[in-house]
Amino acid sequence: MNSPKNIASPQYFGYSVFMVLLYRISPQENMNRWYFVGVQPTLFDPYAVVVAWGRRDNEFQRWRAIPATSPEQALLLAQKIVQHKLRRGYQITV
Repeated sequence: MNSPKNIASPQYFGYSVFMVLLYRISPQENMNRWYFVGVQPTLFDPYAVVVAWGRRDNEFQRWRAIPATSPEQALLLAQKIVQHKLRRGYQITV
């Protein structure tokens, strides 16, 4: 992935937004998963990496917000998570 300074991220309300949606489908393993990674402000933190995951054929999902001290730290953490998921067989949706 690109370094955080090279990421084209739109500005919304003064914040840079980074969002990636990944999926992993394997009928042989009964696997039909999605994974979301985003950098955005939360109610308690100005910068946080928000991750969510679940099955594509089910409404059950889980969310987690990981606080960061700076936008650069949040982007680096988000990139690490995305790279890890790509190594595990997930693909980025277009």
